[in-house]
Amino acid sequence: LTGAIRRREKLRVLYDDDWKELASQADLAVIALDKAPHGVTPIRLARADVRYAEAVTLVGFGASGLAEPEKKERRYGFNEVATVTEDGATFLVGKDIEVRGPYKPKEIVLVRQEASYSLAGDSGGPCLRESNGAMELVGIAKTHYGGGALVQFSEYTSTLFYRAWLLQAIADVEPRGTD
Repeated sequence: LTGAIRRREKLRVLYDDDWKELASQADLAVIALDKAPHGVTPIRLARADVRYAEAVTLVGFGASGLAEPEKKERRYGFNEVATVTEDGATFLVGKDIEVRGPYKPKEIVLVRQEASYSLAGDSGGPCLRESNGAMELVGIAKTHYGGGALVQFSEYTSTLFYRAWLLQAIADVEPRGTD
């Protein structure tokens, strides 16, 4: 499908020499499709903030693994909100490290809890939660931190924080016949 990108006017992303994101602001855009897709049911925007430890569903598309990086697949999984920025513009998704009982006397074992995280290619993908029996869009995949055993988080831009802008961007498209 083709369409026009409408970026948030205050969008700013700063990268270092290795194209690693250093900072960003208003990291959000809307794609106004030229033609409505068939068989797609819209998902409503969140009407309330995400909360610490709230269950969310992550959806992505990209490389299926290191063995076959050229093979792409759709994927989804579950995790929970780890923290929300003070202003509510972004939030992190991730599970705490568990400390399991001694395997041997006086030995502590750190274990990452089972959960899904955003992966390469998932930027721009949805973070959803169930509310009143329906899914709603609470965030847009921004980046991923970690991959190591102890630190792993996925960062999302909050759709609630930008709700007014998103609704206006959608309203600006609708009179031209795109849904």
